[in-house]
Amino acid sequence: MKKLAWYCLVFSLSLLCIIAWLYRLPSSEKISFTTLPMNSTILLVPLDSRPVCSSLPQQLGALAGINVILPSKELLDNYQIPADRKKLYFWLEKSLPQQQEAILAADLLIHGGLLNSRIPLGKTEDYAKFLQLLQTTAEHQPQTQLSSFVIVPRLLVSDQLLPDRWYQWHLRRYAELRDMTETFNDPYLTQEQEALAAKIPKDILTKYLQRYRDNDQFNQHFFAASRKNLLTIIGQDDGSSFGLPNRNMNHARSYAQGLPQTALTYGADEIAALLVARSYLQKTAYQPKVYLKYAIPDNEFMYMPFMPASNGETLRDKLQLLGAQEVSDPLQADFILYISCGYKDYHPSTQQTEELRSLLTTYPHVALLDLTANFTLEELLVPQLLKAGVPLNKLASYAGWNTFSNSAGTVLAQAAIFTGQCHKLPADQLPQLYAQNLNFTLTRLADDFLYQKLCHATLRQTITKHGYNPDYMEGDGLGYGQALAQDYLNLGALLLLHSNLGRTPFYATTGQEYYLQDFKLHPRYPWRRVFEIDVQRESTYGIIAK
Repeated sequence: MKKLAWYCLVFSLSLLCIIAWLYRLPSSEKISFTTLPMNSTILLVPLDSRPVCSSLPQQLGALAGINVILPSKELLDNYQIPADRKKLYFWLEKSLPQQQEAILAADLLIHGGLLNSRIPLGKTEDYAKFLQLLQTTAEHQPQTQLSSFVIVPRLLVSDQLLPDRWYQWHLRRYAELRDMTETFNDPYLTQEQEALAAKIPKDILTKYLQRYRDNDQFNQHFFAASRKNLLTIIGQDDGSSFGLPNRNMNHARSYAQGLPQTALTYGADEIAALLVARSYLQKTAYQPKVYLKYAIPDNEFMYMPFMPASNGETLRDKLQLLGAQEVSDPLQADFILYISCGYKDYHPSTQQTEELRSLLTTYPHVALLDLTANFTLEELLVPQLLKAGVPLNKLASYAGWNTFSNSAGTVLAQAAIFTGQCHKLPADQLPQLYAQNLNFTLTRLADDFLYQKLCHATLRQTITKHGYNPDYMEGDGLGYGQALAQDYLNLGALLLLHSNLGRTPFYATTGQEYYLQDFKLHPRYPWRRVFEIDVQRESTYGIIAK
């Protein structure tokens, strides 16, 4: 085993040397950038401790000049271990009165995190305590602008529950049929629903239905708490076109009637990032105009996996929550969002590659949303762009993680902040801004493309073959998994750097060009599973005088 590891190391180092020699980068003088100055703060109680819910909004805040303050990791959840809700309330009691703005995720304070909201862990008194916190803060701290969001439970029952998860398919189908029968009043669907209900143990079905009753009742009180200095938002976790989550969302729309400080949105993980960007837009009085360009017309109307709404409807939903405006003319847009969603009958080709190249050449700011319905490389646009040498470092933003809603929310939030800062900051701070924005894009490329699309499945198989559980790595398994991830990701990073990201300037003025010289990735698993990864990056930059 040790000899094999040594041969693999020697092979990897040799390959890295060959890549670096074949794809030599322009010679540039090293330059250092500091982070952008912070002008305001936002206190954030995240949905859970995963990077997408905590450090990602914090990084977007830094891009916007906003210091996003998080609770210490010791107070937050850790996979199946819920957050310390008692200490979180104590932390809020000390920290909240000092803040002008705060974002509170209800599920962390009620249940201890998103995973525990699916069980659910919160009791009646936990719901009441959170509502009391909102009311007290809104009344006694009118200077504090509060935003709070709660998530309608996903369609599938929690994987942590046994024997409930053995009936995941039955419960999902039952939930869909119940929504359909109430919508269409179809006797055949009613018969199928009743037949399926008979196959599910009564206590499991009762528990499943109670989750949605409790959530529905809380949503009504939650929206009723909204007021001038309190924005309340209801998000929807993974779902489909029909189901009990949709039913709860329809009820919530009726609860929102006549209440201006309420919103509903498809998605969960991306809400905090959108709210940070929304705060920036409001502070700077900037309403970005966005042109949506679909790779093919079908992409606007298709339903991606785990989504209860079409791509077009979801994007318009995100634009509304963000405070951006869709325009029909790309010449009027602050940025263009190019949307490619591959599926069985559409694989990106030369047409889409050249179309995006033309957009990047013609317009100052172009963002990319690149997704796959079946999680295959053939359905992604990024590999085609790399093959054709389209410069990815010119993108205003990029995202392509596991669901359409969280990717759409992230790519729009980044592009809105970046283009806003391009308008606002003085010329001498623009190189710094472009470098910091590229850093964020590098993280998304490392996570969404290199990790999730290229090596996640291989890592899972390799970790399993070595006797470790990829869904709960213990002892040496965690270190082994992280070492594998680091090797895979840094090899991918080197390929990206030398074949694309470092070959052209990411920003240029009349007298200078700025290049990415190098970037190294330091991944770790934030939870003891391979599903998600926390990627820290170390970037160096260079400058060439023209």
